[in-house]
Amino acid sequence: MNENSEETGKWIILNFFPYSPVEVYGLFDTEEEARAYAEKQGMAKGDNSYSVHMVLNAHYHEDPSDYVGMGWVGKDGRP
Repeated sequence: MNENSEETGKWIILNFFPYSPVEVYGLFDTEEEARAYAEKQGMAKGDNSYSVHMVLNAHYHEDPSDYVGMGWVGKDGRP
């Protein structure tokens, strides 16, 4: 199995409000930059809250012998 990691290095803020849809802010270059923006904008005041997440943080394993799973061939075994 080969371990792969894909990261964009970009961060977003999810801002939560009671009884309302989530608002998304970003893209930020660092987690610290995103947190500083959220604090400066008062996103944690009152009943509001926020969380910071990396965009595309995918870590997975590939089986080099699984040609169908990697998309190299179709289920019929043909390219």
